[in-house]
Amino acid sequence: RHVVGEAPDRCQGHVLTTPVMAVEREALGAPDWFKLELLQHTGSCKARGAFNRILGAKEDGLLDPRVGIVVASGGTVAAIRPDGTVRWRHTLAAGVHDPRWSPNGFHIAYRAGTRMHVIWGNGINDATLPGRAATAAPAWQPNADRTLAWARADGTVIVQDAYTGLILWRHKGGPVRHLSWSADGKRLLIAGARHGAVYA
Repeated sequence: RHVVGEAPDRCQGHVLTTPVMAVEREALGAPDWFKLELLQHTGSCKARGAFNRILGAKEDGLLDPRVGIVVASGGTVAAIRPDGTVRWRHTLAAGVHDPRWSPNGFHIAYRAGTRMHVIWGNGINDATLPGRAATAAPAWQPNADRTLAWARADGTVIVQDAYTGLILWRHKGGPVRHLSWSADGKRLLIAGARHGAVYA
């Protein structure tokens, strides 16, 4: 709640103050109120959330000034600078989910529809990885800038070099909901709907 409460002050000067309009509805006997965010810079309320996230991360010391953040909206993945401006955007026909920077900022892994993608950190060379992807977010191995873990819909977890495509390890089990590396990058948690296991 405090994050939402702080948003108006944090975003002041970065987004427009849009008007509120009352629309009478006889069935209710009272007006409905609509905030006209279609008049915002972006044509929607998304600018508020984006700036609040970026500026909040900057205040908390979580924003790497060399990299910024990566965001997904609809069929677009975009890299945002720490000042909130867009470095680049890449648009696909499918909805984009779970974008993740590699530790060194040179690659981004994300899911578009049923496929996992890896794109360079400068927004070029978007590659689609083979196989249908599970809905689990990809996970980059700490202290190994190019090593990516991701899950296929058939329950196979792939650990591979994102630059060369070389598969370093694979394991097939049940449906995967979550992947997470230990802080030292030596263990990988694979979690399903009811059970999980750690692999070293």
